[in-house]
Amino acid sequence: MALLALLITSACGGGGGRTATTTTIGDDDDARTGTPEGWPRVLVVTPGSGPALFLGPEDDSPAIGYLSTGTRVRLDGPVRNGRVPVTVSGGLSARGWMPLGRVGAYTTQRGRIEGTPTYVGIGDLVSIVEKTENGFRVQIAPWLGRAENDRLGPWTAELPADWLSDTRPEGGDSGLNPGENRIVAAGQEVPIYDRPDGRVIASLPISDPPHGVVVLREREGWGGVRAGVGPFVVGYIQTAQLQPAEGPPSATYTAPGPNDQGVPARIANEEGRLYRVGEGTRIRFLDRVIARLRGQGWARELGPIDDERVDVYVAVDDASAVRGVVRRSDLTPLDGAAPAESGADEGGSDELGDE
Repeated sequence: MALLALLITSACGGGGGRTATTTTIGDDDDARTGTPEGWPRVLVVTPGSGPALFLGPEDDSPAIGYLSTGTRVRLDGPVRNGRVPVTVSGGLSARGWMPLGRVGAYTTQRGRIEGTPTYVGIGDLVSIVEKTENGFRVQIAPWLGRAENDRLGPWTAELPADWLSDTRPEGGDSGLNPGENRIVAAGQEVPIYDRPDGRVIASLPISDPPHGVVVLREREGWGGVRAGVGPFVVGYIQTAQLQPAEGPPSATYTAPGPNDQGVPARIANEEGRLYRVGEGTRIRFLDRVIARLRGQGWARELGPIDDERVDVYVAVDDASAVRGVVRRSDLTPLDGAAPAESGADEGGSDELGDE
């Protein structure tokens, strides 16, 4: 990934040897009053582009981190300005504010979603828009599975609260109607209609190999199909544009992982001197502790702040990465030396903890 363009001008200096200032630092302890009434205590990160973690709820509050899809976060307070305060779980326990569109949950039921051309199976990921009287308004973006953001829609609908969970069931949903497996015609965009000879509700883009669908019914030259790998879009495709397939649609996308040396992808893909970071190290942004390492981590040096402090990009694994300032004594260059010693305990805990 290119060097965190949205973070470079933020408070950590970006290699210039000085700290920039900002008038909004957000995220005071008063905002963290506990899980909002009627909300789940824990949600998960949904797909998106760019940073997912910000210092505060303000529009101009600086970005401080990236989070991977499926990472669990604890809700720490009510929504402000379309963002919610969270604590991020995992090897890098971090605190910040997330846009509502980047938090969501897995579905616990399967079914056609009223008012939309979508269908969800058990364990499909949806994004939360807002709390409603009877549940949550969510966005459903059927996933085609070739890339993380290879999605149709989205469509908005309301789901009951008990349809949502922070945990995806093992093994996926084995109860879907198996139908008949097909692939769409190669080399052309294939429209999906709401009914035979009706209006187009979505289109399957050109892809090599072509996208697969499951045909649930056929009538008069049309196939009623379920497209995607979950969530799904359901509608009709002309049978002339369908060909037999060897198996059901499946995701081919795999999230980036660590390199051969075990360095998390976000850190491996950055430039700058590479370090190990000691367990217990605390990361600061604008003099606020934003994260703490719960295991040995990795860091890229982005620039010195002074003789004792360094601006770094830090991760323990591929779930999350943040930018901030650490003590130089917390870092061990990768020159064959042993990893840095665990950081001194400064009291307190921002960790999500085991559920």
